[in-house]
Amino acid sequence: MNLVKKFPIDTLVEIASQVVSLDDTNRGKEPPIHIGTKKVQEVKQGWFAKDADGRHSKINSVNTSTGTVKKITLSSGNFFYIDSNSTIDVGEEFSEYAGLITSSVTSVDDAGTMDLYEIILEGDGGLLINNVTIA
Repeated sequence: MNLVKKFPIDTLVEIASQVVSLDDTNRGKEPPIHIGTKKVQEVKQGWFAKDADGRHSKINSVNTSTGTVKKITLSSGNFFYIDSNSTIDVGEEFSEYAGLITSSVTSVDDAGTMDLYEIILEGDGGLLINNVTIA
């Protein structure tokens, strides 16, 4: 599996709040980052993405482009779209809902062309997309 972290507009990303020290006198200058699920087009540089293990990866940039995508369907019935340059095969496993379910890929289908958002991360590089762990 080799995943390119480009996702179409209907993708949901799990965002974590940045830990701010109470001693940080500049904390009032930045808007609060509300934790939870955000649409990928709402995600901003400087926010933190969350992975299934609760680790945070800072979002260094979000780039937009247009490209072909694949629809990845999982044995749980869940699915997500990802850039067609990603390599995912039937039978590969994904963790869903922060590790509560382990499911396997049942189909990989071409899904046409869509506007894509590429998430560039630092840290461990993990994130939750539509409740599926992407590493």
